[in-house]
This record gives sequence, structure tokens and C-alpha cells, in this order.
Amino acid sequence: MPDDVLELARVTKRYRRGGPTVLDEVSLRLRRGELAELRGHNGSGKSTLLRVACGFSQPSGGRVVRSSAGFGFVPDRVAPPGRMTGRSYLTHLGSMAGMERHQIAVAAESVTARLGLDPGLDAPLGTLSRGNLRKVLLTQCLIRPVHLMVLDEPFIALDADASDALTELILERADAGVTFLIATHGSGLPGVRWVLSQGRLLLDDDPEEASDEGFLVDLDVPASSRAGEPLPGGGVRYRLPADELETFLVRAIADGAHVRRVQPEPRR
Repeated sequence: MPDDVLELARVTKRYRRGGPTVLDEVSLRLRRGELAELRGHNGSGKSTLLRVACGFSQPSGGRVVRSSAGFGFVPDRVAPPGRMTGRSYLTHLGSMAGMERHQIAVAAESVTARLGLDPGLDAPLGTLSRGNLRKVLLTQCLIRPVHLMVLDEPFIALDADASDALTELILERADAGVTFLIATHGSGLPGVRWVLSQGRLLLDDDPEEASDEGFLVDLDVPASSRAGEPLPGGGVRYRLPADELETFLVRAIADGAHVRRVQPEPRR
């Protein structure tokens, strides 16, 4: 696979013998510089697929082939040592990846500045907000000299400015030949998009996914990331597909909006 960075061939995953099938003969192939977005409802198996792709979870069947150039991985949840500073954490992981300390320091300062890390790299990880801890975790992946980056819900807990900066960083690295596999509820990134549904991998325009439930979200102030409909007496209403709801709410709250109500959109 000269230009292939990752291949999954008819991968099946069960966590116990006779248990439910989480991944059902999933096949995908990613080439150098390709951006791939993986969508699906919570519990659909997206995180399992990413861990299998990285080798942190072994498939029950099928095969996984990765480029020998290595990969970076950001899980959806991780609890690094709370007393360790962001700088020491990044230095430790960068050194394990074969990077020089000066190289790590320069790259870490550059990426965290663009993501808007506050209060900076010398604060203990245990004192950081969820959003700032997320920025440190993303940085440890983005500074690595690898050909594949696997990101699980990278935009969760980021404010609008950090989300825009992360989008730019991903696109820059993709232009440089890095391949991305990203599980998300909707990022707006270009590239191939798949939906994981009942263990099967489908193109996101598959008609089986067209009937997904939509939601109405009422905010007290407009959200910066989307145009809405003014409500009588003040406030703004937004119509969102189910797979974009969580990301939209996180960004709106980070921007200072108050959520008045979230309800399923009546079917027509």
C-alpha cells in the first residue's frame, strides 16, 4: 500500500463471545493527505472503530493495516496526571515519539497559542477547564511528525475561536500530506464522510440515514456559528439535525448563550 496510510478490511468487533456486534465487517481505506469524517449516534461504535484503527483494541475478525510512519491519537476522554504541567506532559509524549526537546517546545508554543490555551503551558493539568485540557490533548497529537492522526470528537468543549483554529491546523497538516480520521457530530471539514449505523459503515448520503430526527434549539442570544430565526419577545430559534446538536450546544454555551429549550422538531 504505497500511498495508503490506513486500511480496515471486513473488520468485526465484539467485546465478548456471543455478545452484540459493535462493528460489522467494516472496510475503509485512507490515502496520504485524505480527510475522513466519521459520524454516528452516541453508542454507535465510533470510538471503538478509532481504537481498532490505532491498534488499542483488537478486532474480532478482519484485518487492520497501518503505515509504518506512526500515528497520533486523541481519545474522546482521557485523564492525564493532574499535577503535571502542560509543558512537561507535551515534552514527555513528544520525547517518546522521538522529538527533540527544543523541537517540542517550539511546536507546542505555536499550536497552543493558536488554540488560545489559557492560562498557558505551565499550569498543572488538573487546574485546567475541560476546554483548555482538550487543547493540550490536541496539541500532543498535532505536534507529532506522523502520517496519520485519529481524533475522537476533537471540537467538543472548544469555543468558536479555538474550533476555527483547529480547523485551520487540520487543513494545513492535510495539505502537508497528513491523513485524518475524525469522529465528530459535524465539523464542516472537506473530505469523505461516513456514517456508522448498527455496526455498518455507510456513506453519509445513504438514504437510510436521511430520516434522522431534527431538533429545535431556542437561545436567548444569537449563536455566532449559525443563522437562526428570531422568536417573538426575543431570542433565536435554530433547526439542527441530530448529529450536529451536541457540537452546536457546546459552542453556543461557550460563547455565552443561554439555552432556553431543546425539543424534537415536529415531523411534517
